Amino acid sequence: NSNTAPDILPRTRPEISNITLVGSADYTNLHGMRIRRGSGGLYANAVVTGYTGASVALDGAQTWALDAENLSFTHSFVGHSGAGFFGGNAASAEAVAAWFNAFSGNQTGDAKLIAYLPQDDSPVLIGGKALAHPYFRPVSYRGAFAGMHDDWTRGWTSRLPR
Repeated sequence: NSNTAPDILPRTRPEISNITLVGSADYTNLHGMRIRRGSGGLYANAVVTGYTGASVALDGAQTWALDAENLSFTHSFVGHSGAGFFGGNAASAEAVAAWFNAFSGNQTGDAKLIAYLPQDDSPVLIGGKALAHPYFRPVSYRGAFAGMHDDWTRGWTSRLPR
């Protein structure tokens, strides 16, 4: 949304399911997901971990004021990051944590990933549920990968070292 008019309509409100976001120590104060300026979004089956900032940060009173039809996280997993699980300037980290935990199927802790793939005992391998939209394929896991042997990125993407 607009940095000068965060209440302006139409409002940014993506619907995103089954994403894995893994941070790097190469950047300072980088949040995994920073939702700000009145932006919304429906996020399901997300895994966010390993950033130097907070894993999920909500910025701005307009973002914080959105109802669950305009901003929600469901069946998602927030892992450890340098500045904690939650943050932002919209509310305290504790308030953002309580907001996140009020949604169905959410969890925090150690995602137990090797690079970006879940280990066999990873908590993200269970608890998934897609958004109610025909585009999204129903799956039982959270994040983008069903396990260590589900690296669907092989052969069409590369990971360049920094």
